[in-house]
Amino acid sequence: MRLIESKAEYIPQEEGLEGIYKQIELAGRTAYHSQDKITPNSAKDFVDRMIKSKHEAALEHGTVYLALPMESMFPIEANGWGKYYKNPYSKSGIVCEVNGEKRVAVVTNY
Repeated sequence: MRLIESKAEYIPQEEGLEGIYKQIELAGRTAYHSQDKITPNSAKDFVDRMIKSKHEAALEHGTVYLALPMESMFPIEANGWGKYYKNPYSKSGIVCEVNGEKRVAVVTNY
C-alpha cells in the first residue's frame, strides 16, 4: 500500500458555462489521475461523458450562480425558482441587485 498525503486547495472558478465545465473537468481528472489529458477544448466533452456514464460526483464541483427576477418567486410551484428552493443542495432566497434590478440569488451545482 502506498500512502499519499492529502491536501486541499482553493481553485477559483472562471466565469460562465465554460468556467463551470473547466472546474468540473479539473476535479474529475484529478480524481481519475488524468490531468495530463486536459486541453483548452476538452472540458465540455469530459462533462458530457461524466453525465452519460452517470459518474455525477464531479458535477458537484461546478457551481452555478443565478440571479432570477423577483417576480419568479411567487407562486413557487408555477415557476423555475421552486426547483431550487426545494433542492437541499441549492441555497436561495437572498435578495440582491443586478444592474439596478432586484433579483433572487440562487447558488447550486451543475
